[in-house]
Amino acid sequence: MMKEKAKNRKQNIIYLLISFIFITGNICIAESEKDYMDIGKAYYAKGDFARAIENFQKAAGLNPKSAQVHLSLGHAYYGSQMFEQALEEYKKTKELSPDTAEACRGLAGLYADTGKFEEAEEEILKAIKLSPDNSEYRFTLGMIYVATKRWEDAAREYSLLKSKDIQGVNYSQNLRLMVLYSRIFGATTGKQGGIEYSMPFERFDKKELPKELLEYFDRARKSDALKAIEILKDSLKIKETAAAHHDLGAIYFKLGNCQEAVAHLQKSKELNIESNLSYLALSEAYFHCNRNQEGFDILKEFLQNHPDDILVTYVLSDRYIALKDYESSVKMLEKLRDLDKVIFSLIEDEYKIAKEKVANTKNN
Repeated sequence: MMKEKAKNRKQNIIYLLISFIFITGNICIAESEKDYMDIGKAYYAKGDFARAIENFQKAAGLNPKSAQVHLSLGHAYYGSQMFEQALEEYKKTKELSPDTAEACRGLAGLYADTGKFEEAEEEILKAIKLSPDNSEYRFTLGMIYVATKRWEDAAREYSLLKSKDIQGVNYSQNLRLMVLYSRIFGATTGKQGGIEYSMPFERFDKKELPKELLEYFDRARKSDALKAIEILKDSLKIKETAAAHHDLGAIYFKLGNCQEAVAHLQKSKELNIESNLSYLALSEAYFHCNRNQEGFDILKEFLQNHPDDILVTYVLSDRYIALKDYESSVKMLEKLRDLDKVIFSLIEDEYKIAKEKVANTKNN
């Protein structure tokens, strides 16, 4: 009897173990290509590229002829900045499925990030041919043109994108801004780890400042607003600089203290009289503080001495539009058209609307 009970108990334990394995196996144990792909995609979405790669590699082991698996591996390697491996996986994807537009886009980004813009353009054009209505692909092409100073081509892509923006992603306006800022502030270059479009300027050149002053700016940058104000004011006791007054003005601006913001930005302008950015910062403070006429006056003052300044001309025209002074806006935009046809092409729609408003006013 005891032996029978022991035998039954043993069988029950074995049954429970087998049941546990069957019940949990479908939940915890990945056995198929799809399982590994699903897990890999989940890690990829979280930005855990190492674990994504691990699972995509297991999926590739089960199905080495899957273009989708190799494409996913390419994206994960790209995210990890493992460019050689990403290149290999994207090429493998195209070998298995030549019409995979996303592989062409991946290669385009990879080539652009490593400064191979000719190859990047070739690949993204292939992607566009395969998927002509994809706004992201055209945006990528436009950014490649920006990086290579092909302003007219970039502006053309902006025009093509204007009617294609979908799903809440404003690709055309993002490209418009990149062309505008890059055109004004200088060309940009591709950089490993992603195409980074940085403007090669500083609001104020701090390189010529004494080392002890640079330390003040560094400490202020790492501090909260009130502490930063204290540090920057201490720097003024050593030497009065446009940079310190500008940074103080910017902090007070964020704190909503219009009086102090304007006072420091005025001083910054006086110490840096040739910089359009000094005037622009001060005008921004005036407009923010509802001192619109002073905001316009400071921009006009700069243009009197620098009539061909594209940035101030553009900002002034934009301000006129915002305040519905369409007649003044038309004059500024026509001046901008003479200064830079590429930038004008980016805002030609605004010009047409403003001109129409002026005509309607005159007719009424």
